[in-house]
Amino acid sequence: DDKSTTYTLANICPQVPSFNRTLWVRLENLVRRIALEESSSPMKNATTYVVTGPLWLPTQKDSNNRHFRMSFDAIGVPPSLVSVPTHFFKVILVVDEDADPTTGKSMKGNTQMDGDKGVHVRVDKFAAFVMPNAEPQESTSKKGGQRKSLDQYLVKLSDLETVSGLHFFPHLLHRSIDDHMGARWADQLTEDQWAVTHGNMDGVDLFRKLEDGGAPIKQKRVKKKKADPIQKMVHICQRGRCS
Repeated sequence: DDKSTTYTLANICPQVPSFNRTLWVRLENLVRRIALEESSSPMKNATTYVVTGPLWLPTQKDSNNRHFRMSFDAIGVPPSLVSVPTHFFKVILVVDEDADPTTGKSMKGNTQMDGDKGVHVRVDKFAAFVMPNAEPQESTSKKGGQRKSLDQYLVKLSDLETVSGLHFFPHLLHRSIDDHMGARWADQLTEDQWAVTHGNMDGVDLFRKLEDGGAPIKQKRVKKKKADPIQKMVHICQRGRCS
């Protein structure tokens, strides 16, 4: 059973209980809904990939400069302590495994193979989230307070790769070691989604979330090319899906 193999101490991180029961479970439910919707689509052969992990991010030490302090809790009995993550991330990627690599159109039912590369694959949808492992700043009651939309926690893939030291989906988002079009397009989709939802880009940069001020880093826009299948990828949160 594949599920049982994940139930090990090596695959567990401590989460703040109220965070686990509110924001995090909402994100997990979103992922389940997306995976179910995509896999049941009669128009494509979709697979949803999810990478989840912990982060230890610094807090700003001095509001007048760019000095940061690394501080986090630990649980257990010394010397056997477990470091408590300050944040958690989740990256979601939906691919169509029957897509034409040239046009990006779905070819469900077509058994054509792409040489030694196997089935045709097109990256269809993407999103990256980072959430603080802390008491949620929202009401847990159905009667009072407003819940934050999940797209409040969107981050650019390049930021997440920098702070995590991980390279997500290299064979899908990077066609070669020098080709970063997939990651750049994913970043642009995130910026556009944030602008649509909030009217500006403020907050989309991961390190802006660690500071009280400063302007977000504006990336050079990627020129749209109709012939590039990677640019047919869309953001998972479009059309209010993450509200």
